[in-house]
Amino acid sequence: MRRHTLCENVLRVAHIYISALLFSPGPSRIYSHYQPISGGTIDILTGALQDWPVYSWMLRGHSGRVASVAFSPDGQQIVSGSHDGTICFWDASNSLLVGSSLKVNLLR
Repeated sequence: MRRHTLCENVLRVAHIYISALLFSPGPSRIYSHYQPISGGTIDILTGALQDWPVYSWMLRGHSGRVASVAFSPDGQQIVSGSHDGTICFWDASNSLLVGSSLKVNLLR
């Protein structure tokens, strides 16, 4: 098994954040830190965000904080899990709850 050097690991992590530059507002810490080290590979010419957007829709199906969110492989549904022990399935096109939330036992 090949071991990665510290430099290789740093570059791998940096790549993740460099990929996020397209979605990061210019004044953000992510953009100001990683844009100079991106090597000029990414530059937004028009339409760049000036601030983080407000939630485009809220997940109204949980009574606790949402802990995780994932898209289905086809991108049609979203699943969210909450600290209140519920799992919800959402239609990604209209943000509507699909069915009712599922209650699960949390392992702590």
